[in-house]
Amino acid sequence: MAQQQNTPTATGQPAGQQGQDRTRLYIIIGIIVAVIVALILLGIYFSSSGVPALTQTASQNSTSIPMGSAQAQTLLGSSLINYSVSDLFNPASPLNMSDLISVVPQLYDNATSGWITVAQGSNATSNASIEYIAITTSNVQTISSLLGSASVSGLPMTEEKTNTGSVNGFAYTYWLYSNSTANMQVLSGWKNNDAAIAIILSNPPFTVNETALVSAVANDTP
Repeated sequence: MAQQQNTPTATGQPAGQQGQDRTRLYIIIGIIVAVIVALILLGIYFSSSGVPALTQTASQNSTSIPMGSAQAQTLLGSSLINYSVSDLFNPASPLNMSDLISVVPQLYDNATSGWITVAQGSNATSNASIEYIAITTSNVQTISSLLGSASVSGLPMTEEKTNTGSVNGFAYTYWLYSNSTANMQVLSGWKNNDAAIAIILSNPPFTVNETALVSAVANDTP
């Protein structure tokens, strides 16, 4: 039997090497698509048109409420390619309080501090992002419900699951939505003086463990 050879292609590279390069290219493209889709989703839900001007430019409580990078990495199951924590009252934040007020007007004059953690991860098989938002407000139950409803409204996905419960003083609602190319998990709830929401988008679709997600957010929310 003739020995099979790795025939060079028109580019001068062996076919196997070209296939590896193509795989790496697809992974890179997947990362970019996941990040863009996450930002588009947030832009759809939190469009800043018609928002009253805010004079506050920093949270009253200067102590941030973040999700730690190690915690985000564990949830996403991969190393992080991006991680940041921003003050929602800072107009330069990638998502700011004006954006949120546009979809939840009840936040206007009803929030004193707010923080957003954004983390993106990738491994050989999946790309995912998580956004964790904590807002100090006088009406945490209503605000958390409104944020959660806004996040899942009009999704081009099928609702797979909805759960409610309470863990470590954190009362929550959890949604799982999916389609053929992505999963979106939304966890919205409140604890003491803070409303919190976490949004996880994965492409290709995979599901972060619900119990682990609830536990993490319950512990992060003061």
